[in-house]
Amino acid sequence: MSEVEEDPFMLMNADELKIYIAQLQRESANSRIKTSEGSKDLMSFIQDNTANDPLLTGIDSKTNPFIEKKDCILF
Repeated sequence: MSEVEEDPFMLMNADELKIYIAQLQRESANSRIKTSEGSKDLMSFIQDNTANDPLLTGIDSKTNPFIEKKDCILF
């Protein structure tokens, strides 16, 4: 005897279905662009902001608040 697959929507109660439908409505309202267009925009953004990225350019040691303080040893 073969098992009959149950429809997952039949297992949801009314409140769960309302939440699911609301999520689908939010997702359908999002504007979509082609991946090729998004990739070009992302590459342009990266190139425009590379000079200001501290992870790529580093932080000036004079203004770095996370640099370890060195003790002054006189003797």
